[in-house]
Amino acid sequence: MFGLEGFTRSLALEIEGSGVASCLITPGRSIKPTSVTTAEWETWPEERRAAYTDPMLLTDAFVSLALADPATISGKRFSAWDLRELRDRIEERNIL
Repeated sequence: MFGLEGFTRSLALEIEGSGVASCLITPGRSIKPTSVTTAEWETWPEERRAAYTDPMLLTDAFVSLALADPATISGKRFSAWDLRELRDRIEERNIL
C-alpha cells in the first residue's frame, strides 16, 4: 500500500492545477471475491457472507469522489466504506 500511496501523492503533485485528481481509494472492508458468482454467493451460509461486503454498496462513494473538486481530494487516500457510512449519516440527518 505504501508504494501506491507514494505514487498517488507524486502524481498529484505532477498534475496539480490541471483539474484532474489522483487519489487512492480502498474498499475499507473485505469485498466479495470477484471469482465468486452470484449463484455461488447465494449458496454460502449467512455467517460466511457476513465476512464480506458487496462491492455494489460502495458505488456511491466512488461517484462522490468522481464529482468532488480535484483540488480537495488529490493526493489523498480514502476508504470507500467510510465514505459510504458518512454519506448515510448525512442523509439520515437531512443535511443535504
